[in-house]
Amino acid sequence: MEPPFIINVSGLSKAYGSLQALQEVSFTLRRGGILAYLGPNGAGKTTTIRILSGLLDRDAGEVKICGLDVAVEPVAVKRLIGVVPDESNLYPELSCRRFPWWLHPLALLSPLTYTVELLRLGLTRDSYFPSPILPFMAMVVWLIISWLLTVALFRRRASQ
Repeated sequence: MEPPFIINVSGLSKAYGSLQALQEVSFTLRRGGILAYLGPNGAGKTTTIRILSGLLDRDAGEVKICGLDVAVEPVAVKRLIGVVPDESNLYPELSCRRFPWWLHPLALLSPLTYTVELLRLGLTRDSYFPSPILPFMAMVVWLIISWLLTVALFRRRASQ
């Protein structure tokens, strides 16, 4: 049976020394739902995302992704999620069209399947936009590629 919530955060707290970054934060997200996590600078949004993605340990509370406790099963959780950082981590010399080819070894698809998908989208090794990528374009491309890879990964898991 599937858990009722995709994300279940209860009483989440985190402090950096004397600075209380998160204090008993709680929220849930049901399958198919949308969550907007908004707040001013320093409100703890990045800290929450780092804890949800298993990159940072919590001080107190419970965090479950698809029923899995992030602190207990971090590798299993990381296999289920994708995180798009707020800053681009792309190499500035990569073009929008070359980035997917560079990403290929990280994809969980066979080289042939990955190549066919890129070609279907019109992304060939020799067609690319001028470098360097504008920061905004890099973010847009990263979001699109992340989405495409997530969809491909879910399709692959569903067929197994």
